[in-house]
Amino acid sequence: MIVLECFKISGVIVVVTYFKLLVDSLFFNNENTNLSEFNSKSSISIDFYRGFLFSIHQYIEKGKQVSLSVFDTYNSVDSTRNLLDSLEDMDLIVGPLYQRNFNIVKDFFYGTNTIVVSPYIKNVNSNYYTDNFFFMECSEVVQLEYLSKYIFENFYDYNISVVSRNDTTSLQDDNFRNAIFSNMDYGMNVKNIMTMSPTIDSIHHELDTIDFKNIIVIPTNHNENVFVIDLISKLHAFKRDTSMVVFCMGDIADQKFSQIPTYELNNLNIHFASNKDYSFDYNNFIIDFHSIFKGDPRDPHLIKGYQCGKYFLELLCNDSNLIDKEFSILGVKYKFSLQENNFNRNEVFDVWYYKDFDIKKAQD
Repeated sequence: MIVLECFKISGVIVVVTYFKLLVDSLFFNNENTNLSEFNSKSSISIDFYRGFLFSIHQYIEKGKQVSLSVFDTYNSVDSTRNLLDSLEDMDLIVGPLYQRNFNIVKDFFYGTNTIVVSPYIKNVNSNYYTDNFFFMECSEVVQLEYLSKYIFENFYDYNISVVSRNDTTSLQDDNFRNAIFSNMDYGMNVKNIMTMSPTIDSIHHELDTIDFKNIIVIPTNHNENVFVIDLISKLHAFKRDTSMVVFCMGDIADQKFSQIPTYELNNLNIHFASNKDYSFDYNNFIIDFHSIFKGDPRDPHLIKGYQCGKYFLELLCNDSNLIDKEFSILGVKYKFSLQENNFNRNEVFDVWYYKDFDIKKAQD
């Protein structure tokens, strides 16, 4: 048995007999409700579920059997607790998608043989896990440590400025900065610049070596997208030659940063670490999905759901042979490694950069 989390959408129990799957709680109170009216969290769940269903369809086509149940947590701690007894005999649990509900399921399945997967949680907030827990998202701290090593090996003689908000209340900011400094040594010219606002006027004196080779590192994720967008714009305006290289978090290439003009990303030679292949051709996947569901599968949450189902159904089928082996699904690399806290996390990266108005792999 497999269970997913969905949030309350709205009225009638839906049984999808084509796939021989029981859907326990996708509710529709109003048949005329438009998808655009749903809560954004519900939309994420629906798109994720559609992708997961497609992976099951392909799995069943191979002659396999799956019994799938979908439960609604209502994004509520109490509702999640009430589901626990119904989940006890599951082989694979995907979700809950959000941390507070996931922690309840985590405590219940601690030390069991049930595989419990978190598709979205990046920064784990507990030390109590066992090796039946899997996190699909790469750690942002490990991502920055990987970038730090790459900078050390390729830009040792550059002037390196690490620019972040001066937020002394955020432990995450400290962890991100420490990750960048993890591979720097005393022979490198490294400056730690913390600013209350991302204005060049406040930090331009720190970049007075602009005529030399400069690395700017921005260890800030999409939660501070206003800071990042403004800072990149000001850096681009300040840049006077091609010697500046800017390193950002991997989500710089995602939709949340679409306000940044591509020519700015290109001219600043933006580098980032990611497990995605930005040259991957989705055409075959689009055609295959449309032939079954008559829809467009290019939503990122739908793709994540497909990747989750594809990987973990194969994992169950092959008796954990995928652990510690690199596996690519729709251009995204997965390689789960057992962490010190006894959970398995995907940790595999490449460095990508903007050049000629495209995203290219640095190792190429």
